[in-house]
This record gives sequence, C-alpha cells and structure tokens, in this order.
Amino acid sequence: MERKQLTDLLNRYYSGDCSDSEEQALRYYFLSGTVAEEFKPDQELFRSLHEEKSTIPSDYSFDKLIDDALKNDTSYSLPLKNPFYKSVLFRIAAGIALIACCGTIFHFAEYRRLDNKQALGTYSDPAIAYAEAKKALQYVSLNLNHGTEKLQKLETFNKGMDRMNTLSIINLLHRN
Repeated sequence: MERKQLTDLLNRYYSGDCSDSEEQALRYYFLSGTVAEEFKPDQELFRSLHEEKSTIPSDYSFDKLIDDALKNDTSYSLPLKNPFYKSVLFRIAAGIALIACCGTIFHFAEYRRLDNKQALGTYSDPAIAYAEAKKALQYVSLNLNHGTEKLQKLETFNKGMDRMNTLSIINLLHRN
C-alpha cells in the first residue's frame, strides 16, 4: 500500500469515516508484517486490537459482556487488612464512646444536683407563686395593650371606608 493512500485511510479511520472494507484493508496491512517505521505506533494499535478481539468469544454479545462485568463487580471499601488501620479505627470509636458516656453522666449528675422543684419551676410558698404569676400576667397585659394602640388608626380608616361605600351606593342609584 502506498504511503499517501495509507495516510489518507488512517486519517479517515481515526475520524470514524472509513468503511468496513477500508478498515479491513488497514487491519490486513498492519497485521501482515513489514510496516514503515513511521507507522509502527499504528501497527501496535491494530495488533493490540486484534489480540483483544481474539480474547472475547465470538458468541458473546456486547450486552452479555456488560451484564457479566456488572455481576462480577464488587463494592469497594476501606481495606482493613493492615492492623494499623484497625487499631486507629478502634481508638477513634473508643474515644467517641468515652465522650458520649461522660457527657451523659455529667448531664444526669447536674440534673440530680438541682432540686426537682426548681427544675420544674414550682414554688412551695403559695404567696410567692401568686406574686410570680401576677408579675408574668401584668407583663403580658402591658405588651398586649401596647400592641393595640396602632389599631386605633385602623378604626378611623374603617369609618372612612364606610362613607366611601355609602357614596358608591348613591353613585350606583344615580346611574340607574
């Protein structure tokens, strides 16, 4: 095969524009033996493609190859064969467990230290309970009344809207 013709065929092959017969001619040329020095990488490519194709049985379809590859796929995880990894992971887990236990113990010890009546917010003296409740209700009442001052302006607005409704009724009666 001439150098120019071979270069043109290779360009079309690499761009995906060559026909099956042209691809077969390239395969035959590169697998036949003697090739010019500049085409040695192409010869290696065609030789490796030929060897790879010969490893696949002819009765296999592409779908069957993919299905077999997916069936043989195993999920990857952190390799724990090295004892160093195991010891580091166990140390970390033990530290986390120790911190969680200490926190829980501290929480319950602090809760027990408090008087249950204080923890629940109750009073043993009814006069103090009455005074605290009265103070809380006055605070709520003050804030509630403070919020209603702005609504007085809304009342004058409603009166104006009532007059407008009266005027619109008069206007409707006048049109008829």
